[in-house]
Amino acid sequence: MHGQSRGFSRGGTCARLGRRLAALALALVAFSAAVAVAQVTFEAAVDRTQVTMNDQLTLTLSVSGAGVRGAEPQLPSLSGFSVAGRASSQQISFVNGRVSTNLQYSYTLVPTRAGKQAIPAATLNVNGQVYRTKPIAVTVAGGGTTQPRQPAQPSQPSQPAGPAAPMPPGHSEDTEGGYVFVKAAVDKTQVYVNEQVTLDIAAHRDSRFAWSRAQFSQPETTGFVGYDLPKPDPAAETLNGVEYVRVPCMRQALFPAAAGKLTIGASTLQFTTDFFNADARQVSSKPLTITVLPLPEAGKPAGFGGAVGQFHLEASADKTALQTGQTVTLKVTVTGTGNIATATEPSLGDLAKFKQFNSNQSEQTSTQGLKLGGTKEFEFVLMPVEPGRLALGPVTLAYFDPTTKTYCTAKAEPIAFEVTQGAADQSVDSVTGFTKDEIRLLKKDINYIRPDAKRLADDGRVLYRRPGFLLLNLLPLLGLGGASLYRRQQLRLANDAEYQRKRRGRETAAKSLGEAEQCLRRGRSAAEFYAALSKGLRELVGARLNLPPSAVSADTTPTELRARGADAALVARVEASLRQSELGRFTPSGGEPTAMEQALAAARQCVSELERAEV
Repeated sequence: MHGQSRGFSRGGTCARLGRRLAALALALVAFSAAVAVAQVTFEAAVDRTQVTMNDQLTLTLSVSGAGVRGAEPQLPSLSGFSVAGRASSQQISFVNGRVSTNLQYSYTLVPTRAGKQAIPAATLNVNGQVYRTKPIAVTVAGGGTTQPRQPAQPSQPSQPAGPAAPMPPGHSEDTEGGYVFVKAAVDKTQVYVNEQVTLDIAAHRDSRFAWSRAQFSQPETTGFVGYDLPKPDPAAETLNGVEYVRVPCMRQALFPAAAGKLTIGASTLQFTTDFFNADARQVSSKPLTITVLPLPEAGKPAGFGGAVGQFHLEASADKTALQTGQTVTLKVTVTGTGNIATATEPSLGDLAKFKQFNSNQSEQTSTQGLKLGGTKEFEFVLMPVEPGRLALGPVTLAYFDPTTKTYCTAKAEPIAFEVTQGAADQSVDSVTGFTKDEIRLLKKDINYIRPDAKRLADDGRVLYRRPGFLLLNLLPLLGLGGASLYRRQQLRLANDAEYQRKRRGRETAAKSLGEAEQCLRRGRSAAEFYAALSKGLRELVGARLNLPPSAVSADTTPTELRARGADAALVARVEASLRQSELGRFTPSGGEPTAMEQALAAARQCVSELERAEV
């Protein structure tokens, strides 16, 4: 009996001790949960509490504390406001070895009715615990409820829902008077061949609405030669009682190349009306028809080369006194408005007493207001063939003036030369075109190609048997093979997502690690250094595991590597390097040069080993 009593007493003591330990553990868990709950803060604020119907306000929801990463608040039903935009930011900090996250969510609100409005409480769920903000009272000045805007009519423009708000769906916007429209205009619809047509295309956006990611596509201008003209700055413009923002898209000087009916096609503008919802829209301008008249045959001068516009001519010579056998350079400059490229070589007049050599020309376009013009220079090398007082010119250029619809001739005054007899050896031979002095320099009238050859062999081999010819014929085959390999590479890049990610991931990783090294050398902040380091590691690991870089982290990647049979030591190094790159900027020692050098070396080692590993 006594032994049994002692055994029972020991069992009861152990049971009581177990119950006490369990209760203590539950208390610790409850205390830890209470501490975690106490660390979470959820608040709401607005940048103003009094607005008008033409204003907007920003609602900011702030979340901070441990364990809130990834938590997103839920907006309440906003009966008196519409949400026009949303943005978010995140900041991670370390305090006494603990990680704290600070999240901010900003919403742009536009009032939809006047009066005293209330922004109800927003909610946040963190680990099953629900948090709520306090309601906020806002006063909206102005009366009435704004109705959705209908497409504006010329005599009765309607009102939009609010300033800088997304454009309402379900309305036509491709005509003048809508929320957004594109308008193309020309200064004239009937011109002559090579006469300038000024094309001006601008997008008009109702100033009370917003757009984003606008992309303009130029129209087809087949049959025209185009030159860009300076575009004005965006400006306000009132049409049919509605204030628009006029955004210039294109301004060109077009020159029709042939007579007939030519069409300037429709240009398009693609844009979205809400940055987050990506409500895509497209508007187009109306095509324009230009009637192009042929240049008149009546009065067309001989030697007319097609120049259309208004032109002026100047001529000068580098010298006016010379000897026979010497050359003179004549420079002729054509300036004016019009397509300067169509100005042909001017006429130099009677050249019976001069020998003309090759000429050079250059041109440069410029604008005068909305008119295209420019300068074109011609250089002629001339040689007098006899002595005496020789006159050259006048130099002339025939052109068509579309303003007067007549042919005109630009003239430069004649140039007089005093030519004296040169030495006998300087007279020009009429057959060879060389002076006797030049022939003497050549030693003989006929200059052999290979005067130093001992003998001239007769190469009787046919062309196709020569090695060089065979090699030359192999080059296209080699080029075709190279092009085929390049094409296969491009197709694989386009169709094989895994190969594309691996290929580009290596390149991006190498670039990012190079940026991290530059940050270290130039003494930039630890935040910049570790951001580049983290990007390089995530790009490479993602490429090796066929994962997007955003899915790579120190928490998830080691599991992926182990599942693919990676070496345990490599997994540990990759995990440590990823964690260091993610958290290094927040630790006091992370910003020290020595720590940054070690982090970069560790990252490079991981990159090298991952490239060789079979994962």
